[in-house]
Amino acid sequence: MHAIGRSILARMAASSSDAVGVSAKEATAFAKAAITHSLSQLDLDKLFQLPEGTTLRLSPINVLGECSVTRSRHGKVVFVYELALMVKWQAEVKLEAETKKELEIPWEVSGDLSISDISAETIDDLEVVFTTTLRGTPLSELMRKLGCEVVKRSVVTSINLVRETVEERCANAGAGGGADSRGGAGEQSWWSSVVGAWQR
Repeated sequence: MHAIGRSILARMAASSSDAVGVSAKEATAFAKAAITHSLSQLDLDKLFQLPEGTTLRLSPINVLGECSVTRSRHGKVVFVYELALMVKWQAEVKLEAETKKELEIPWEVSGDLSISDISAETIDDLEVVFTTTLRGTPLSELMRKLGCEVVKRSVVTSINLVRETVEERCANAGAGGGADSRGGAGEQSWWSSVVGAWQR
């Protein structure tokens, strides 16, 4: 994700002639795309060093809520966000049926991870609600103890990157006398390309 973040910042610098205003729709699309991309790119099998034949996936990923960009009384650009996250996690042990029976390993286990409040007030202490179809199993416990933390860290990193990118973009525009918050064709093109980079 960091590489994509650097790519976005480079594109931002190269597009300084674009109109700059950022609508709530654009800021929201950017944040949702960033979080979704970050979580979808997590290689949990490798990260948790799972044995061969075991897979762990996050899908589907749903990001809800809205974002906006405002200016404080002192003229500082502020990225405002009120989001929520709902993720389905699924784990599967791909072994022969007899082997599974001998080891008493469940074929599949799944559940949900949700964060109901992602905002500036909660970003440093996000609360993840965890559910599972089979409590106490190794993969379930792995997701409860480590998976939740990985998801939180991914969300925080994504939000910080979006905030820094949006605020820097708008601050530079203000210093250069850019367009107002309604934006124009150039702005729409820039934001469309940014969101597209996250979605690819």
